[in-house]
Amino acid sequence: MTAPNKITPANAGGPHLLPIRTLWAARIAQFYRSPIQHMSRRFAKRLLPWAIIVCTGLVCAAFVVEVSPVGQFDLAQIGNTADAYLEIRGGNVTRVVWDGESGRSGLEHRCTLGDYRRENGRWVLVDSESGRRSELRTTLFSLVWIEPDGRKEGPFRRLWR
Repeated sequence: MTAPNKITPANAGGPHLLPIRTLWAARIAQFYRSPIQHMSRRFAKRLLPWAIIVCTGLVCAAFVVEVSPVGQFDLAQIGNTADAYLEIRGGNVTRVVWDGESGRSGLEHRCTLGDYRRENGRWVLVDSESGRRSELRTTLFSLVWIEPDGRKEGPFRRLWR
């Protein structure tokens, strides 16, 4: 029997001196498991930095990229303890205020502030009383209302309901 001079499988030096019966499933699993695990670790080490970069970019884009201003946006500055929010849907901007003690209790009061539409690549709110145009800038998480004189109101946090 010759001794191996390099790293080889367990039975490279010849048959075992004390043969032990091994199930075929165990032998097949030995050959199946080793290269796959090694390749997946190498692949994960290469992929991980790119995955982190892509995920970070997507999270940053969610705060910057403008989307259509449809949904409900929190109006916490009104100062009541019940819910108050802007509802933007179907071309209308509506302020919704509840007059109860907390949450959505009491009566619901709706006031249509105006109509919104897209003009020259921007979302514009046209006031229903004065006809004044304000710009609406919306991301996935917030809404900023820019008055014609440049004054900004907001950001109003998006409500995910």
